[in-house]
Amino acid sequence: MVMFVTGALSCLAAFGIGVWSATARTAEDLDKFAFGLFSTLGNWVAGVGALAAVIAALVISDRQIREARLLARWENMADAVKCLHHAMVVVKELQDRVSHHGSLLELGKQPVTMLTRNSEVIGRRYEALLDRELYRHLPGPVCVKISDMSGSFHGLMSVVDMLAATIQPGPLGIAVLPADIPGKESRDTAHGALMSELKELDTALRSERARLEADLDAIKKTVA
Repeated sequence: MVMFVTGALSCLAAFGIGVWSATARTAEDLDKFAFGLFSTLGNWVAGVGALAAVIAALVISDRQIREARLLARWENMADAVKCLHHAMVVVKELQDRVSHHGSLLELGKQPVTMLTRNSEVIGRRYEALLDRELYRHLPGPVCVKISDMSGSFHGLMSVVDMLAATIQPGPLGIAVLPADIPGKESRDTAHGALMSELKELDTALRSERARLEADLDAIKKTVA
């Protein structure tokens, strides 16, 4: 840009000198012509400088706007990754506790309180997946997976409540699960389905995290 302006002004000055050499006759003519020429050149320089300043301001403003948008996007995605990490930890604990739930029913002869307390924690952990902040960042299909699991968790906790209500305390005042709990086949089917749903949810969360981390790396490279 500077080279272009310098070249244009040089051409204009050369043209002016050429015109003067062809028309000027006296020193007074030279003074008048030189005054007019350099006055015009000064106006040109001032105008070009003002235009360059406006263009520079627009370029800087546009860059700042783009960087601000990228920063806002990066911060939002970073929050999403944190929420996903929390959700993944919750899902892992749910997998462990649902597995423990199945083991308690399979083994039998365990205190009922172990089953009921585990069931209560499972219910609270599932509620953590329904947190509004998490839903702000999760894609629709993942939200649907979480909501579709509500029936499975409700069924699990209902079975525990039913067992706890029907088993009477023993001689020491402790209610113990029987060695052979009825409904093993249907219970195993429901347990397997819930574990499969949790595994699918964990896979979906990991996939979404990988996508967000790739986008974060792309933004870092753009800003850099």
